Amino acid sequence: MKKLLLTAFAFASLSSQAAQLEFVSELSVQETQSIRENLSSEQLYAFDNAINNQAGMAILYKDRDYGNEYRIVIGNVSNFRDIGFNDTVSSIKVINSTGVILYRDRDFGGDYRIVLGQENNLVNIGFNDAASSLKFF
Repeated sequence: MKKLLLTAFAFASLSSQAAQLEFVSELSVQETQSIRENLSSEQLYAFDNAINNQAGMAILYKDRDYGNEYRIVIGNVSNFRDIGFNDTVSSIKVINSTGVILYRDRDFGGDYRIVLGQENNLVNIGFNDAASSLKFF
């Protein structure tokens, strides 16, 4: 069973150079059903609420090509240790937002990469297993 944690944090805005231009405006029906099957009732409420309200959301995957374990985050995350995913992300899908900034250090510090839409392999942007925090824009 895939382990999911939903987090709700404040929205912030930043901009910089773009690393990827493939956008995801919504999840496929299959992806949505698969995710919903693994959520507790509280997580399901937060997930559905984020989808319905077009809230910025990202799915962080442990492996490239959106594989293996994943975490769903709603809003900024200042420390991936809080969701048990520090230095673990290898692919990402951004939903209901232009993109995210992935930071190497917690609290939005250090080197960073911009992802617009999705990235199936963070090796492509030199950031595999390196992210420790994230901001939506």
